[in-house]
Amino acid sequence: VEAELGSLEKRLRGCPPASGFDKISPLIGWHRGSVGFALSSILAVGSPGTAPAARPPSAPPEIDWNALAKKTKTRNVGVCTDSKSSTHSGGGADASDIRAALEAEWRAKLEALRAEMGAQLQREREAAEAAKAAFEQAICDLEAAVSAAEQKAKDLRKRLLDFEKQMKAKGLGRFVEETMAECGFLGF
Repeated sequence: VEAELGSLEKRLRGCPPASGFDKISPLIGWHRGSVGFALSSILAVGSPGTAPAARPPSAPPEIDWNALAKKTKTRNVGVCTDSKSSTHSGGGADASDIRAALEAEWRAKLEALRAEMGAQLQREREAAEAAKAAFEQAICDLEAAVSAAEQKAKDLRKRLLDFEKQMKAKGLGRFVEETMAECGFLGF
């Protein structure tokens, strides 16, 4: 809608000044800004901590409707782009029909956006659960590795003490003590 309003605004600015369209193009621009702000606000709702990208639009521009309604020698030509509401088929779309159609279209777009955001949220939750499970498994593996290393350190200490006792029994205790001090095993 925002792009369509922008395109309409550009086309209206290109119309001859005598047609009066140049006077209502600021109003179309204001509506485009309002739709853009509404869209950024809707998108910001799904992202906590995110503010709307644009400031809310100010009051709509003043239009001199009397000057636009003034009779001129120009012809007013209307273009109907909807074949269902064409005057050739016997009917015309009134504002309430157009408003209802626009509301239905926006509701459908909003529901589609909600469904898409819900699916994306579900995917992110599943990814977070998988990452949490992987992290917990890594912690368990690390705890098992630390426990195994502690057991090996205890076993090595016991063997070093047995080695030291046997060497002392053979009369080489002083030599073993000096060698263990040089190697840094004395505190171990």
